[in-house]
Amino acid sequence: MNSSALFFDFIYHLGIVVTIFYLIGYKGRLFSILTYLFFYSLYVRSFHISDGGDNLPIVNMFFLLFANNTAYFSFDSKLNSLHGKGSKQSLIYKLSIIIHNFAVLFCIIQLCIVYFFSGMYQLMGEMWQNGTALYYISQVREFSKPILDYMVNHYVGLTILFTYLSIIVKIAFPFAVINKSLKPFVVIAMILFHAGIGIGMGLLTFSLIMIVMELLLFTDREYKKLYHFIKISFRKISITIRRKTRKLGYVSFQHKQILVFYDGWCPVC
Repeated sequence: MNSSALFFDFIYHLGIVVTIFYLIGYKGRLFSILTYLFFYSLYVRSFHISDGGDNLPIVNMFFLLFANNTAYFSFDSKLNSLHGKGSKQSLIYKLSIIIHNFAVLFCIIQLCIVYFFSGMYQLMGEMWQNGTALYYISQVREFSKPILDYMVNHYVGLTILFTYLSIIVKIAFPFAVINKSLKPFVVIAMILFHAGIGIGMGLLTFSLIMIVMELLLFTDREYKKLYHFIKISFRKISITIRRKTRKLGYVSFQHKQILVFYDGWCPVC
C-alpha cells in the first residue's frame, strides 16, 4: 500500500502504456501477463466503481495468459511472417496449440456458466416470472435511459416478450452453442441482447465485454468463411451498382441528346 499520489499516477499511466502494447499485439506473452496484473490490481483497489462486467475479464484474462492472443492482426504476427519464426512441425508449436485451445475452451465454459446460472436466477425471481422485470428496471434512474422508458411505456407486450426471451436464451445458450447450426443464431441473439443493455441501461463497458466474449465462440475457419462471404457480397454489390450507373449514364446521355435536338435548329420543322 502506498498513499503517494505521484506513485499512483506513475503506476496508473504505466498501466495505460502496457495496455496499449497489449492491444497492438507486441510481445504478446509478456504484455498479457503485465496487463492482467495491472487490471487485477485496478479491480481490487477500485471495485466499487465497477459495473459487474469486470468479473468476467478477471477470470478469462487468466486463461488467456496461456493463449496465443497475437496470432492475427498484431505486430507479432507481422514480425513472425517476415522472419518466419518457429516451425509448425515442432513439438513446442503443437503443444502451444493444444494449450491455446484449452484456454479458449475454458473461456467459453466460463461464459456458458455465467449465462446458465444467470438465467436460472432470473427464473426464480418473481418479477421475471410475471414478465415485469424490465418495467421495474426502467424505474431505476441509474440504469434506465429514455429509449428503455419509451419501449416499456408504449410496447408492453414486446417488453414482456423480451423479458421471457432473455431467460430462455440464457438457459439454452450452453446447449445451443454445441450445435453448429444454432450457434450463429444464439450468438447474434446474445449480441443484440447486450447491445440493448448498453443502449437501454447505459452499461456500455459490461455490454462490450460480453459481446467480445461472444465472439470467442467462432473458430478461425468460421471467421475466414465470413470474410470471404462479405468480400464476395461487396463485390456483387459493387458490380450491380456499376451496371446500374452505366445504364443510368447511358439513359441520361440519350435524354440530353434528345433535348439538344429539340432545343436546337431542325431543318424539317
